Amino acid sequence: MRVTTVAAAALLAGSLAACSEMTAGTETTSPAPAETTPAQDTESTTGAAPDDDDAADDGATGDGTGTNDALASGDRLPPAGATAMFTVLTEHPGDLIELDWDTERERWEVVVLSGDKKLEVYTSPAGTEITEVDDSEPAEQKDRDRAAAVQVSVNDAIDKVMAEYPGVLDEAKLDENNGRLAWQIEIDNVKGSTDSVKAYVDVVTNEMWLDD
Repeated sequence: MRVTTVAAAALLAGSLAACSEMTAGTETTSPAPAETTPAQDTESTTGAAPDDDDAADDGATGDGTGTNDALASGDRLPPAGATAMFTVLTEHPGDLIELDWDTERERWEVVVLSGDKKLEVYTSPAGTEITEVDDSEPAEQKDRDRAAAVQVSVNDAIDKVMAEYPGVLDEAKLDENNGRLAWQIEIDNVKGSTDSVKAYVDVVTNEMWLDD
């Protein structure tokens, strides 16, 4: 499934809207990506990223960096994670195949197939700024075939798993399990405990199951 910047903007808008509902009554300012990201004719320059200050405010829960948001327990994709995907896909349109929160270095890793490269792109904790790009690996046909088969978006898969197993998002990536192509979602500190869960969501049927 081709993930364009417009689709990423919709992803971000949905995540921030959900966050806004959860924080009703508190002083927050959510950007409106759908308004600031009009669809144009070129994928690489479609729309503009939301205002950095506003996006950073939405991606953070206290220090303005987005770190607290990434580490906060929740029941849906963290807004900073959605922002990171939006930021990366704006600069490198293509097929997103992995989202990972690097706890040690406090940054998001977003892996995309863009052009003929498999890019590992790193962003700030709030997801608003690209800090590093590793484009040394060519995109393999196997990865392209997998991405083309995806019908369930990564954000929908994350939300599905976290709704049942709320906690801290660790990783979401396109993988195979028991011969089925699925989003592999790893959640830490499930329901406030020290437990972790690895779940899979079928990229076509949206069926969820736990790792054996």
